[in-house]
Formats: sequence, C-alpha cells, structure tokens
Amino acid sequence: MKLKFIEKFLLLLNVLMLFIQLKTFHFIPSFHKIVFIDLILPYIIIINLFFFFFWILKSKWPFTLFIPFFIFYNQWGMIYQFPRASIRNDNNIFNVMSYNVRLFNKYDWIKEENVPKKIANFIKINDPDIISFQEYSIPDSPRLTKYPYKYIQNTKSNGSVGLAIFSKFPIINKGFIKFDNSNNSGMFTDIIYNYDTLRVYNLHLESLRIDFNDSLIKNSSSNKVKLKLDDVFEKQINQAKIFHKIDRDNNYASIVCADLNNSSFSSVYRKIKGDRIDAFTKAGKGLGTTFNIFLFPFRIDFIFSDKKLKVYDFKTHKNQYLSDHKAISVKLGFKKN
Repeated sequence: MKLKFIEKFLLLLNVLMLFIQLKTFHFIPSFHKIVFIDLILPYIIIINLFFFFFWILKSKWPFTLFIPFFIFYNQWGMIYQFPRASIRNDNNIFNVMSYNVRLFNKYDWIKEENVPKKIANFIKINDPDIISFQEYSIPDSPRLTKYPYKYIQNTKSNGSVGLAIFSKFPIINKGFIKFDNSNNSGMFTDIIYNYDTLRVYNLHLESLRIDFNDSLIKNSSSNKVKLKLDDVFEKQINQAKIFHKIDRDNNYASIVCADLNNSSFSSVYRKIKGDRIDAFTKAGKGLGTTFNIFLFPFRIDFIFSDKKLKVYDFKTHKNQYLSDHKAISVKLGFKKN
C-alpha cells in the first residue's frame, strides 16, 4: 500500500529516530560524541514505539523496520517494567533507600510547609534499614532517632552540605570520595548485617545545572548548552574513574546508591553499574521516573546491587512534592549457598 505525503514525512522522521536509537547498539561510533543523546535516548525509544503502533494501526509496511529492534534489543527493561507480585516479609531481607532531599527545601523551592518534618515522617512510614541521602543539609536535617549509626560528610571542608548514610546496623568503617573541582562527592560505609559485611556507596555525580530557556531557538544558546553538557558528562566520567579506584580494593558485597544525573543509556551508568544489578530492571514497576528535567520525566537515581545479593522488590516512591527527586528503595538479601 502506497504512503501518503504526510506518511512519507513521518516515515523519514521515524527512520531518523531509529538511526539514533542504533547508537545504543554501538553500531555508530561517531554518535558517542553526542553525549546529550544518552540523556534523551529513552524518549527517542518511546517515540519509536509510538511510530511502531501507528504503522500497525495503519496496516502500513514501515512497521517491518522495527523487527530487528524487537528481536535483538535487550534493553527495553531499562525503560519500563511491568508490575510484579510483591514478596512476603522475611527476616533475612533488609531495605535500602536512596533519596536526594534537595537540602530539605532550605531555600523554599517547594511551596510546602515543614518539609524536613514531612521527610522524617515519610522515612518513618517506609522504615528502611539503610538510607543514603544526597544534597544533605546538616542544619536543616530532621532527627532520625531509629538510626543509631550514621556517617555524615560535607562536600566542602567549611560547608554544611554533603552526603549522609544512616543505618540500623553497625558501621565499622567509612570513607569519603572527593571529586576534584566539584560541589558533588561520594562516600562509603562498611556495615555489619547478620554476620556478613556490606559495602554501601553513596554517590552524587556532577549536576547538570543547565538553563534550557530558548536553547532550541537560538543557535548560540544551543551551542552553549552543548558545551556545558559536554563538560558535565566529562566530569561524570572522571568521577566514575575515581569511584573505581576506591571500589577496586573492596572485597565486600556492595550496594551503590547513586544520583548519576544521567540516564541508564549513558557511559557513566555503565561504568558505575559494572557487573552489578540495576535493581529497577530486576524488580521495578513502570517507567521508574525519579526526576523531571524541563517537564520531561527521567530516571537518574539508581540502586545497584552486588550479584551476591538477591533483589526481592524495588519501589519508586510517590513523594516528589517533598524534593525535586523521588526516593527509591530496594529489598535485598544474601543469596543462600
């Protein structure tokens, strides 16, 4: 069946979107230089899915373009997860939460009263065993009395903002991961759980801090945004290398809680994840959105777990009104020998 003029135009656009998606397969090396593609790739894939169903409903031949993608593409689960049955409670399972609290609304970005108190109440209700906080403001933080063990570290020596890990289990070792020329940082704690030792990392990679106003209209502004993003993503890769130097000497089962400020299709995601399990792809639901950039939803917050651990459940919490990020949590347990 012949295509109409508008359908030919849509087909051209569809082919362009599929061509960009091929970047994920590493078939097109030159596309790796366009780092912004990593951030928006999930939405290019969603657009392609809409095209697929459009051609199917129209009973037009372009739907055959998608056959290789459905056969060979093994990363659909990084975008969307179908609901699974929840697990029963088990004494051998512990709950880990990661939450960028945006300084507990220190500068009143959110028109909500008593944000620190409400975040404390949210944590009390969900009752995680271990919590990793990013953008943790010490003077604005609420009291969390159920956690006798904690490690709080400022990013700057004379500052009051940084990272924190709270734990119900004993912390026997800790360390700060400094990122050069950055307001962001990382940390780790070694935690005793049921006679085993866990290494819990808390990472906050370089923030985007990009103003998208008129960037699509003015070419000079667009070039400026690209240069900023190139600089941010280069810093993120260097920060991932610093993390690897620390992790190289670790022999414990590890959990990485991270605000990567990048998508699951990025190079930094692959470097930080390594051979660990992305808990969302194992036990998450839906799109797993944790952050909105210019009204578009993204998954930039992650929990990666060691293969020695079993992922039982993953949750993206519906609490974005308390921060610009959503909290995420995972139920884990050591695999039985």
